[in-house]
Amino acid sequence: MRRARIEEWLERFKSAPVRFLMAPPGFGKTMALLDYLRHRAANGFYCALAAGATKEALWSGLAGSLAVDAGFASQEEVLHALAERAPLELAIDCAAVPSTDGIAAILRLVEEVPEGVSLLIACRSRAVFQSGT
Repeated sequence: MRRARIEEWLERFKSAPVRFLMAPPGFGKTMALLDYLRHRAANGFYCALAAGATKEALWSGLAGSLAVDAGFASQEEVLHALAERAPLELAIDCAAVPSTDGIAAILRLVEEVPEGVSLLIACRSRAVFQSGT
């Protein structure tokens, strides 16, 4: 089932560098992101993260999403690849809470998001990202 209101909200604020989508499990975050990217985003990419994902898991997931065969060895490489592909929208879908260094890597992306890149971050709780732990 498509989440039209969520898709509309995501589209309305697509010029924002970061959009957080927070809701408990089962509320349709993943489907809303996928439908938005499929139907409304011109250049959208999706990255799913498992519970406890480390920064390396984030980098690996982003490399797969962006079709970077060599992968990423650092956050700087991730930021460079995103900047090269801009404009784009990148959805990072956290199935549950990432590890401490995974959270730190996501927060660094938020702080250093390249021009022309818009992040969509879905998670079960904003408290993790507010405290950084």
